[in-house]
Amino acid sequence: MRVRVVLWILILAVMLISGCIVVEQPSQQCCQPQQSQQCWLTVTSANSSVWGYVFVDGQNTGVYLLCLSSVTIPVRCGGPVVVQVIDEYGVASHTEIGYPRIGYPAEVVFYYW
Repeated sequence: MRVRVVLWILILAVMLISGCIVVEQPSQQCCQPQQSQQCWLTVTSANSSVWGYVFVDGQNTGVYLLCLSSVTIPVRCGGPVVVQVIDEYGVASHTEIGYPRIGYPAEVVFYYW
């Protein structure tokens, strides 16, 4: 009896090693958080007095906008975003509103500070 159990264990071990029995991990699609869609926002300085760090929804993006240039940054999709430029002296510009959607990058242009 004992020899028979050991024999079955050996047979199962050989089948597992040779690939005859496939043990799969359970699917985790249901348990993983959904990837949020990413949209893009182009911020343009159309005036030589508009330059500084770009803030989106009150958060510094770390992207620096030079005067008379443009930058493109990733933003959340599905609603308006509030954009502001703050220079290195802490002076904030007026705010602009962008409406990024999937497949349609938003653009805000600062014509004045």
